[in-house]
Amino acid sequence: MEQRFLADACATDITVEMKIAASYAIANMIPDNKLSPTYVIPNALDKEVPKVVAEAVTNTAVESKKAFLITS
Repeated sequence: MEQRFLADACATDITVEMKIAASYAIANMIPDNKLSPTYVIPNALDKEVPKVVAEAVTNTAVESKKAFLITS
């Protein structure tokens, strides 16, 4: 999943910071009032997960100058 969006952003590599951004993006999808011992990550079929992770990873890659966005 990360690789596709990093390729779109012309990333040169995947960093630890990008992986952390992805994990925080996933974790932050669960509202605090919904957290429980059995519900700590979103459903694997949730179609919002790739979008949220892609945005977080791409932003981190651009901020760390490991990628650049091509705008048309």
